[in-house]
Amino acid sequence: MKTNQEFDAVNQCIQQGDLKSAARHLESILTRIPGHPDALHLLGNIHYNFGNHAEACKLVIRAVRLKPDAANYRRSLGKIYTAQSQLEQAERCFSYVLNSNPGDVASLVELGRIAEKRDKWKEAELHL
Repeated sequence: MKTNQEFDAVNQCIQQGDLKSAARHLESILTRIPGHPDALHLLGNIHYNFGNHAEACKLVIRAVRLKPDAANYRRSLGKIYTAQSQLEQAERCFSYVLNSNPGDVASLVELGRIAEKRDKWKEAELHL
């Protein structure tokens, strides 16, 4: 199966909620193209959804290193760091996204949640 076709299959599996099959397709892509940033990012998100945050973090970090300007990769990494209670790293990820896109609502909300977890209520109000 060609990579484009396999990504179509990944998207179809995700839409159907079949994350295990989507992961198998992504692993197949990564076997052929180990440094495929989109496959790394998507597989990292699937691991995140399964609660395997350590593996999710490794995969998304690899994707970020390959495509450092990809805001969606940084946002995903921020969510993973938040789930691991690594709030400073998460904050850096969301702030990076906001530097390039100040209107990114998802990152603003996540920064607000981080501020709330740290009991920084004034800062949280600015983001939420």
